[in-house]
Amino acid sequence: YLKTQIDIENFIDYMVSRIYISDPDGPGHNCKFWRPQTPNGKWRWMMYDTEWGFGVTQNPFGVPGPAYLSNFLDYYMRRTQQKNRYWDVNFMLNNLSKNNSFKNDFANRYADYLNTIFSTEQVIPQIMALKSAIEPEMPRHLARWSKEFNEYTASSQSWDAIDSVEEWYNNIDKIIEFAEKRPYYTRLNVVSEFDLSGTADVTLDVSQSAAGEIKINTLTIEEYPWIGTYFQDVPVKLTAIPAPGYTFTGWTGVEQTESVSISVTLTEATSITAHFEEDTTAINTIVFNEINYNSSNTFNPEDWVELYNAYDIPVDISGWVFKDEDDAHIFIIPDNAVIAAGDYLVLCRDDSLFHAAFPEVDNYIGNFGFGIGAAGELIRLFNTQGDIVDSLTYDDEAPWPVEPDGSGPTLALLDPARNNILPEYWAASGEHGTPGEKNDVYSGVDEDAETDVPIAFSLGQNYPNPFNSVTTITFSVPRSGRVTIEVYSILGQRVAKILDDTMTPGQYNVVFKPDNLPSGLYIYTIKTVKFNETRQMVLMK
Repeated sequence: YLKTQIDIENFIDYMVSRIYISDPDGPGHNCKFWRPQTPNGKWRWMMYDTEWGFGVTQNPFGVPGPAYLSNFLDYYMRRTQQKNRYWDVNFMLNNLSKNNSFKNDFANRYADYLNTIFSTEQVIPQIMALKSAIEPEMPRHLARWSKEFNEYTASSQSWDAIDSVEEWYNNIDKIIEFAEKRPYYTRLNVVSEFDLSGTADVTLDVSQSAAGEIKINTLTIEEYPWIGTYFQDVPVKLTAIPAPGYTFTGWTGVEQTESVSISVTLTEATSITAHFEEDTTAINTIVFNEINYNSSNTFNPEDWVELYNAYDIPVDISGWVFKDEDDAHIFIIPDNAVIAAGDYLVLCRDDSLFHAAFPEVDNYIGNFGFGIGAAGELIRLFNTQGDIVDSLTYDDEAPWPVEPDGSGPTLALLDPARNNILPEYWAASGEHGTPGEKNDVYSGVDEDAETDVPIAFSLGQNYPNPFNSVTTITFSVPRSGRVTIEVYSILGQRVAKILDDTMTPGQYNVVFKPDNLPSGLYIYTIKTVKFNETRQMVLMK
């Protein structure tokens, strides 16, 4: 239930960050949260006012010892009240941590950050860069403000301002010491709080360079071998991500060797390698699946395109490039853009407008910053080697669907397995499209149908019936062969060919969207070499 009310990942990020920087002022004074005013808006926390972090100032709330070794995890879980105000975030963290799934997510997220953005190797260069930027201004700053600020802080019983550049340097030394020692001690706090056996190092490697990557929890590793420290007794999730043109063949160093995604519970230092091999069949694993190029005047999320991962493995498209026909229009896809097998990712021109229009969609990134046209527009997707992964030129004139040009619908692919350069495999969506999920005009294999092989051919009644814009037809195929589904007028004139293809055994759905047909009674048929059947449907506009 709580997952429907708050953004759990954001809550973990907020708590982990406050605890790492050892900010005693975080739970009570400096805790603010917000949510979008939408039916499904979730609460999120805001990070601000962290000047008591990193141990620079004296701890005002009595947490003992230097900040880098203080147990701020315990502080954030159990300090319940200050100035008669109960601290809800502490109450939430304390009780959520009794849930094993949340505890594991919290510990793994903390470990991910301690291995990357909170690591000594990354934090100290950030400190030194900030120091270099501010240092030339310090003498003039002190000359102008130190006297006035000290008089103010003395009257308000606040902390003292610095009096010299030397004191400023001393404070920076404290921050550097904190960055050096904090990861070790805060890991000990997590081990103690969650009653874990300790920590263990994991070394990750790939069988050959540039053949693929490994995602560990929330991190996608780019350079190998890579070493990270994780908590024992907490399952760590590993996912193998082959590069385009390669396939994953297995793991070494763990018992599970076949699954793309595995969970590993560390008990000691462990080395794990993901093995990849060249796969010449892995062509066009990522395809353009839906396009919004000219929104209606009453519903404007701005331009967007949807990508579909048609392969059976996750694909990391970080660093890939999206372009239209103008080579100067370049959108570089940001880091950690991994599309799971059979999943979707939307690239949008303006993420604010897109989110306002589709508040429940979260698998989108932006902003690509240029508009895509209507008449004969070319869109292209390039991988990091500069190879074209997918491209097509669509249009707003027949034989392409014309409704997406300003009327509200999107241009939607009937089946990602079809050749998307051909206009007959595209249709106008219902309403404003289905970004981030299966197209509402999808006419491939019904993934929700029974998996048992049918024992006979059959043609189901369309639904809904009568219909006014789109209807679905079900049919069964017991053995492989050519299948044709056509629609005829009551006078026997063929008005549409919905399907003409070789089908394997299974249960199928196809979508029929009548273009410019008048209301009336229609007949639809299924034909194979040894079977045909006819049913009626009613179009009402």
